[in-house]
This record gives sequence, structure tokens and C-alpha cells, in this order.
Amino acid sequence: MTTERARQITLLSPFFHPERISTGRYNGHLAEALAKQGLKIDVICSHPLYPGWKPQRHNDELAAIRLHRGGLWMRYPRSPILRRLFLELWFSLHCLGNIACLRRSDCLVSILPPNLGQLLANLIVGKGAIKVGIVHDLQGIMAYSVKSPLRRLITRGIRFIEKQTLASCDRLLCLSASMRDFLINEYGIAAERCVICYPFVSLTENHADEDCLATIFAPHKRHIVYAGALGEKQRPADLLRLFRSICRDHDDICCHLFSNGPIMDAIRQELAQQPQAGLFCHNLVADDQLGHLYAYSSLQVIPQASGTGAGAFPSKLPNLFAAGVPVLALCDDDSELAQILRQANAGLATGQTDSNDWPAMAVALLDSCEDETHQQRATRLRPFIEQHFSVHKVVNEILRQS
Repeated sequence: MTTERARQITLLSPFFHPERISTGRYNGHLAEALAKQGLKIDVICSHPLYPGWKPQRHNDELAAIRLHRGGLWMRYPRSPILRRLFLELWFSLHCLGNIACLRRSDCLVSILPPNLGQLLANLIVGKGAIKVGIVHDLQGIMAYSVKSPLRRLITRGIRFIEKQTLASCDRLLCLSASMRDFLINEYGIAAERCVICYPFVSLTENHADEDCLATIFAPHKRHIVYAGALGEKQRPADLLRLFRSICRDHDDICCHLFSNGPIMDAIRQELAQQPQAGLFCHNLVADDQLGHLYAYSSLQVIPQASGTGAGAFPSKLPNLFAAGVPVLALCDDDSELAQILRQANAGLATGQTDSNDWPAMAVALLDSCEDETHQQRATRLRPFIEQHFSVHKVVNEILRQS
């Protein structure tokens, strides 16, 4: 598909600017990159809801992008699996409510998951429209990360809908090679329909001059940070245990959690009852403060539930590379996240190391990174970023005709 043919593109995802999580940032930057091609962009999305799962009205428009927001009325339950079910159902209705927008599309771009609304949209989109799916998470894998008989049963239904949605797309953009392999080998998707497109740098170009984080980060300390959504796949119990241990044994290191939502609320409550010196909880930061956050981060942690490496790839990783922040990944040694860190020489993966040894690994990584500044590391990693993490490849694949 050429830009001359794709005059009208519709992007589907509940999560969109100004969501303070990676998927929302990814979608916002992708829509802006497509708009720069001179295309008409419609985005069917929710009012901002994540990570608190409480929709907040937001009517600001983006240049050359028309937003069709919904879901302000939704009240999500506390149960993670019920929240996802409610999200799937109302967003499906929202997609049907925008059927006129779908039928005038030349190209439909679905950010997956959720899946049900995108499946319905693929079925009713205008005749001849190209249907592109960008796979951020494979729910059929992620749901298995929790060992529960009920979850296993529900997973069968999730995998069925997910497989049907993926099969209804003309082209699938996978955030990692392992994800592509899973689609081909487990879901039977034709290899020629699956393309690897790693996530791209999504840092805003308009960083605020005012530093709102200065009072959070004590000078003359080293700071280990986790920032982002905090759900089951982010291993919150392991993360908290790691941070407690580091702060208990190293008074020159502070650990920070930047997040919101039910799991973060539970962590705040636990720390209120059993405080740990040097361990702090904060809300997510605004986009224009990310540059400051990365500058203060001596090390950032990316947790990934064991066995889920093919199910998701952290879209914040290229941002951390671009900012020159070293990374400690709590992940399987054979995961693609671990492989990328080794290839780029940008951090360390815990692999199969006993979790009791993780604090020592984190401190050793901190020590080893002190000979290279953030700026020096960012400069060294720039060729790697340009080769692997480009928004232009995603745009070109969306607009490709065959």
C-alpha cells in the first residue's frame, strides 16, 4: 500500500495520549508519525483510564488526528481478569458505534490486545481496506503466567478469540522475533504475514524546563528506579523484595517505584505498615518529566514474568537506551529482552540466578556502569537504536501495499 492509496487510516486502541504508560505513548507517537505522512488519521480510543482504571475526561485534540473517545461511564472492578473482560466488551461496543469511521478507512491499524473489538472492526471495515495488527501482548501466553485452574480455563477462551483476531489481519507487526515465532508455530499464522517491528523511541521532544522531580532524588545517592504500569506480569512481589533488600544493605542507594493502580496501592499500604528506609513510592510522571526521571536514574529495572518472554516486549526499552540508562531485567535468560541487553551491552538480565542473589547483581551492575555517563552510553547505543528501534519501519509496514 502506498501513501497515495492509504488516504484514511483508523487506529484502534483504548490506550492513547495522554496515558502515562508505554502503550499509550507508543500509540500517540505512531499516530503522529502517520499524520506526518499527510494522511487522515482517526483514532478510536478511551478517555485516559490507566493505570488507575478510572476514566478521566480528556477532550484535547492532536494536530491532524481526530479522536473518537468513549468509556467515560465505565466503572471497572478490582479483579484484573474482570477488568480486562469489561474492557473487551465496552470497547467492542465503542468500535461498533464508530462503524461509519471504520467503513471509510483505507487501512485499519489495531493495537492488540484487546482483541474482541478489533476482530469485529476487521469484519466490518470498508471493502478493500488493509487490516494491520500490531501485537503488543499475546494474552494466550500472559494469562498462563498465573497458576490458577480458573485462569487456565479462561485462557482457552482468550486464546480462541486472540487467534481469530490475528487470523483476520492481513499483516501482523510483532514487537519481537520470539513473538513472531509463536504466532507462526502455535497459532498457525503464515510467516509472510508476520513482520518483526521492535518498539520505537517514544520520548517527547518537548521536555519541560522545570524539573518537578528534584526534591524526590537525594543528591550524593545512587537511585534505582522502576517506572510504569504495575500488574502481575511486572512481578510486583519480586520487585518489592529486591528493593527492600538493596535499601536494607546499602545506605548510599535509594529505590523508587513510580506507578499507580490497585497493586501499587497495596504496596503503599504495606510500606506504611512496614517502612523501609530509602524505599519510596511515587505517582507516574508526566511525559515532559521523563527526561528528568531518566537523568536521575542510575539504573532502571524491567521485570518480566518467567515464561512470558514471547508474549510481550517492553516498549520502554528503546527510551531507556536513548537516555543512556543502564537496565537490570528480571527475566528468563533465553528471553529476547535478555538477548537484546547482551547484544547492546546495555545492562544485565537475572536469568536463572537465584532471587537472593539479585541485590548483589544490581549493585555490581551499578558499580560497573559508573565509568560511563548517561550521555556517553546514549551516544554509544545510538547506532543500535537506529538499526533496531525505528518508527519509520512501523510506518512503512503499515503503508506497504503487498
